[in-house]
Amino acid sequence: MKELLQRLAEFRLGTYVIFLGLTGYFAATQPGFLDSANLLSLARQYSELGIVAVGMTLVIATGGIDISVGGIVGLTAMLVGVLGVTLGWNIWAAAGVGLCAAAAVGAVNGFAIAYMGVQPVLVTLATMSLTRGIAYILTSGTSLSINQPGFQAIASSDIGAAGGALPTPSVIMALVFIAAAFVLRKTVHGRYLLALGQSEQAAALSGIRVRRVKFAAYFGLAVLGGLAGVLLTSRLATAFPDAGRNYEFEAITAVVLGGTSLAGGEGSLLGTLFGVATMAVLRNGLSLGGQTDVVRTQMLAVALITAVVIDLWRKRMLRSLETRA
Repeated sequence: MKELLQRLAEFRLGTYVIFLGLTGYFAATQPGFLDSANLLSLARQYSELGIVAVGMTLVIATGGIDISVGGIVGLTAMLVGVLGVTLGWNIWAAAGVGLCAAAAVGAVNGFAIAYMGVQPVLVTLATMSLTRGIAYILTSGTSLSINQPGFQAIASSDIGAAGGALPTPSVIMALVFIAAAFVLRKTVHGRYLLALGQSEQAAALSGIRVRRVKFAAYFGLAVLGGLAGVLLTSRLATAFPDAGRNYEFEAITAVVLGGTSLAGGEGSLLGTLFGVATMAVLRNGLSLGGQTDVVRTQMLAVALITAVVIDLWRKRMLRSLETRA
């Protein structure tokens, strides 16, 4: 009985209960919610957020936080637009420069946090403001339409045969999830990430190169933010300075909904995937019901609080069981 309780406590129950509950509710109350066209549309729309959430999971697993990723998405999008439209560059070269800029921001974040010891919130708050400011300065806050069929095909195309095709962005997101899950669970680097979140001092004493591991986490998140920016620009066929706004909040929400503790030391990519799916289901179901974006945001906050409460209950049960052992 004790072993059963421990397994239940270790299982990220809150994530799956909320997801299944919301899915069942909207399936019963909103006609068309389970239509394949609607579900595939959701998979396409939330791929960018899913990619960002993967990187956020790895950062939070180290005990850190990054609130600059939304600004990185916006900066990447505007560079693609300015270079590819205003200056007439090859659109793929423009996308490459956007990715390089995202990587550069990640290097700044990683260096300041890992090697200079600056608090993650302070560093990423500064780079969030900087990237947003640059994105606005590039075009004085105006949007740029991108008429590049080949570039737009990245987000609009599907992979697979008719009837079983999946949106290309969703396939890209799935590959990112699989690669990150492999790194986290099957490699030495993944174990170092989790060890860093459990105790940075103990990790350093055990010979782990703490600074290098921490730098890699922030750098990787920024690169994934750049990839999300390219995909978002491709899907909307527009570059606008507000691209990726609130992605940092939504990515953190998805990670916590997925059962990853903000204290670090643990991380579940499968849980994060369900966290992103929960957000997609909640927003889409409320949208089909005619609710405003304000209501959708409030309900997302309620779901987050519920997940946190269930996670706290899970941890207390685990501590109780360990005490009895």
